[in-house]
Amino acid sequence: MTLLTYTGTLLTQSSQWPSLLVPLVILLFNIEHMVFGAFVGMARHKHGIPYPTMYAVPGTARYYNDEMKPQQKTEQEEKKDNEEKADLITNSEAYAFNLVQRGHQNTIENAPFFLAILIAAWPYPLAAGIAGLIYLVGRALYMYGYMQNVKSRIYGAICIYPALLTLFVLSIMSMANIANGVEPY
Repeated sequence: MTLLTYTGTLLTQSSQWPSLLVPLVILLFNIEHMVFGAFVGMARHKHGIPYPTMYAVPGTARYYNDEMKPQQKTEQEEKKDNEEKADLITNSEAYAFNLVQRGHQNTIENAPFFLAILIAAWPYPLAAGIAGLIYLVGRALYMYGYMQNVKSRIYGAICIYPALLTLFVLSIMSMANIANGVEPY
C-alpha cells in the first residue's frame, strides 16, 4: 500500500516527479551502453576477432579457442598453423565487426559530454529529461544504423544533435541562474 501511495504522490501536479526523469535517463543510458557492449561481444564471437583487438584487420588470424585469445605458440608453429588453416579474417568480416565496434565506441566517446550537460541541465528537469530520452532513442537508432552501414547512422544523428543542443542550452541557463543567485527548482 505504501508503494501505491508513493507512486500516486509522484504523479500529482504538486510533486517533483519530473526531477526523476534525469536519474531515469542516466540509468537507461547505462543499460543501453551495456546492450551495445553485448552487440560488440556477439560480433566478436561471430567473426572470430580475438581479444584485445579493438578493430579487425583483414588478413589477420582468426581464433576460435574458448577464451577467444591466441594460444602461446612459437613463431614457426603460428606460421604453420596459418598456412594450414588459411583461416584469416576477410574484408567483409572485418568491416562488419568494425561497424558494430565503431557504433559502440562512438557512444563511449560522447558519454562524458552527454552526462555532464544532462546533469548540468537538471535544474530544468522536465526539459532535460525529455531531451535525454530523445538522445537515448537517437543513440539506439544511430547504433542500429551503424551496424547496417556507415551512411545509415544519420537517422540517429537527427535525434542526437538537437537533444544535445537542447541540453547544452539548458546547462548555460542553469549556470546563468546560479551566477545571478536564482535558486534551482
